[in-house]
Amino acid sequence: MEKLQAEGVTCAVIDLTEIGSREVKAEQWYGSLIKLISKDLELATRFNFNFKNWLSTREIIFPGQRFTEFIEEVLLTKITDNIVIFIDEIDQVINLDFKDDFFALIRSFYNKRAEKSVYRRLTFALLGVATPYELVGDSIRTPFNIGKSIPLNGFQLQKIKPLSEGLREKASNPQAVLQAVLYWTNGQPFLTQKLCQLVLDNYDYIKEGEEEKTIEYLVGTKVVAHWELQDNPEHLRTIRNNMLRSETSAPQFLELYQRILQQGKIVFDNSEMQIKLQLSGLIINKSNKHLIISNPIYESIFNQNWISESLRNLRPHYAEKISAWIESNYQDKSSLLQGYKLQYVEKWSEGKNLSPQDNQFLEESKRLATQQKNIKKLTIVTVVLFFLSFLASISTAFNRYQHSQTLEEKINFLEEDLAATEEDLVDSEKDLASLIQDQVKESSDAYYQSINRIEQVKESDRKERLYRKTGRTLFANQEYSRVIEVYERSYELAKNNNSKEGIIESLYYLGHAYKALGNEEKAQEYFQKGEKELLSSYYSQYLTQGTASFSSFDEEGQLTASLEKFDPTEKTAAHRDLPFGTRVRVTNPKTDLSVVVRINNRGPARKTGRIINLSQSAAQEIGLTKKEGIIRVQLEAAGD
Repeated sequence: MEKLQAEGVTCAVIDLTEIGSREVKAEQWYGSLIKLISKDLELATRFNFNFKNWLSTREIIFPGQRFTEFIEEVLLTKITDNIVIFIDEIDQVINLDFKDDFFALIRSFYNKRAEKSVYRRLTFALLGVATPYELVGDSIRTPFNIGKSIPLNGFQLQKIKPLSEGLREKASNPQAVLQAVLYWTNGQPFLTQKLCQLVLDNYDYIKEGEEEKTIEYLVGTKVVAHWELQDNPEHLRTIRNNMLRSETSAPQFLELYQRILQQGKIVFDNSEMQIKLQLSGLIINKSNKHLIISNPIYESIFNQNWISESLRNLRPHYAEKISAWIESNYQDKSSLLQGYKLQYVEKWSEGKNLSPQDNQFLEESKRLATQQKNIKKLTIVTVVLFFLSFLASISTAFNRYQHSQTLEEKINFLEEDLAATEEDLVDSEKDLASLIQDQVKESSDAYYQSINRIEQVKESDRKERLYRKTGRTLFANQEYSRVIEVYERSYELAKNNNSKEGIIESLYYLGHAYKALGNEEKAQEYFQKGEKELLSSYYSQYLTQGTASFSSFDEEGQLTASLEKFDPTEKTAAHRDLPFGTRVRVTNPKTDLSVVVRINNRGPARKTGRIINLSQSAAQEIGLTKKEGIIRVQLEAAGD
């Protein structure tokens, strides 16, 4: 802007956050916009422009027309220089009912250049994080085909000499240090300046030849490791939040980003999803041809493990299933959803904009369910027909018996058919006994088959997650001895994988299983170990103050995210981030009443601002009533 002003261009900068966007009427919004432009260009001082008087004479005309008259009769009349109006935070207009009309107005100013040359002196620059698809809701209107996008490129080595000067006292070769910094940041302004500051704060002097090694270590220890805790000022968390903010679009963002991560680059097709992903800052458009990850720091943090973990959180009921299905090249039907799980996920997915893979997975699951249903119907029909045939054979035998002329013939016919019937019945009884025996052993066989299958998985982190999923399922079925077997294995894997979530969940569920079996001493041993791990991990940040309410589940038997059936009489809770099984003490500061709950579900939604949802039994313990609805609480480790 300073360069434009030096060339004699009049510039105005308008920040739309000063106007707001919620429940603002068009008349108020346009009036505020005119007032801000007038104030920034000092029209009252320079040209004796009285905004209130001017506005009062135009109260009867529409707001958009009033803005047009301001541009033409005031701005372009009183100012004879070229004018550029920078409108910052343009994404503020997304929620306006009249946003399409506003952009149509800007286009009309451009179109008037052909008739009125004065409009050639007027330019609008729209700044913000939004796509044209978001700014204009009416697909028929195309105001942005007259605009020109301005790509924001990263720092180049030759253009950041001031940073080099600042490093002169810290390195024998400041240029080499900057070169190493730019390798990791790819010129991203915030990260580049942050790394330079970290060099100043952490090193006395960097010897020549040690620049790359030093910066690599700095990135690994001060940026990538425990990045959520070290992200200050906030930058990486903002990118994460932008990616995951919308439950409806997050799966598609992650799937698109995963393709880029795995392939290195993908062809740019100017689709809405690609443009939105660019706005997150995580990827950049290279030469308007390919999308690539912005820099190695982002690639190190937002890696495949982060994608998998994020997808698991977005697919709370079928993450492991769909992963196994994808890894089998979409062939493993045993990984598809069945029964009540399929019904639950179908209901959960309503209104969500799932990724193509998720939709395909659900469609295949439904197709398999339909096939199984048809097979079941066919089996029933076959059994019925067999039974009818059996009755018919008896009837035929009886008729033959009646029409026999001698007693000897009657006896022969009867003995002959009864022998055949008895043979059929014996065979049927054998089949039935075998079926019953199979059903009795089914649970045990399925369990060991499941364990054998998990052990064949090569990836240690996936194997660990499968064990934990199995453990939660067994816990829900109250098979506590098997819960212990499974979680002992997942605990060992989690330690090897350095998975804090896996370690904490395994220890707590081992405690819950021993408690259910009556071994209080063992239970407390594992609870204490779990608490120690919890307090020493980044999960400790979630032990904080906030608001609590009742569980969103209102019916007993609904399936929770941990695959348990919801029971309002149990002291359980839903939390967005704490590992399943974690024991948390929830205290009402007003009454000093507290309750220890077990995390067995996900929620509340971030937009609610709450940190935990309690079962009815847990809520009653701390004095939370339906009338109150929401209270402030303190979360801390159970500590008992």
